[in-house]
Amino acid sequence: MPQNSAAPAGARDLRGIVITVASSKGGVGKTQICQSLSGRLAEIGYKVAVVDIDPSLAFSSWHALYSEQGRKPITLASSVPERDIFKTTDSLAERHDVVLLDTAGFGASNVIFAIGSADYVVIPTQTSAKDLVEAEDMVGKVRSSARMANREIDYRILLNRVKPGTRVLAHSLSELERQEHPRLRTMLSDLTAFCESSFSGMVPRGDLASGQIDRLIDELIEIGWIPDRPAEELAEAS
Repeated sequence: MPQNSAAPAGARDLRGIVITVASSKGGVGKTQICQSLSGRLAEIGYKVAVVDIDPSLAFSSWHALYSEQGRKPITLASSVPERDIFKTTDSLAERHDVVLLDTAGFGASNVIFAIGSADYVVIPTQTSAKDLVEAEDMVGKVRSSARMANREIDYRILLNRVKPGTRVLAHSLSELERQEHPRLRTMLSDLTAFCESSFSGMVPRGDLASGQIDRLIDELIEIGWIPDRPAEELAEAS
């Protein structure tokens, strides 16, 4: 089941971490984030699984292209029924370092199951007023899920497809600060490399795109959402 108790000092529960990427709005980049994170984490040695519960199966399409290129494996579970989301995710967490859940937008009911199955939730948002309202709505869903599960479910807002240096971004940052919701320092820019990767099955290339993904992973490690080393590496060192 999702982690809700601390491990002894100096130890790490070898059960994997489950991160749900969720927004009630389509088009904010949930699948793009899952593609970039899963591909890069696999490249650097983590065992990664993705549960694709978006009916569009966009991640599954990308995964087929990715797998054809002989890259580091990413385990995929797709078209998982609502009733099986927790069971599937929990089983994958026993065998992987990180499990990502790619969810649908537009108020899909399975999002609640995905949040309830997670240790942590990333809420992507773009910088428009409507996107920020939708992010606020998703925060409410995370909090409701946590109350139903009788445990904490930590979350962070992730600004995606931003245009650095614009007034729109500055306004969005000010609004998020006013709402007092925790957000990730790392922001992902509106880069061609991210868009191209969705059609190529590649992990985003280019210094700026790959650097942003690496910084995002570093930040997730820093806040304890991703283990600092894969379980196999820890086992070999012990």
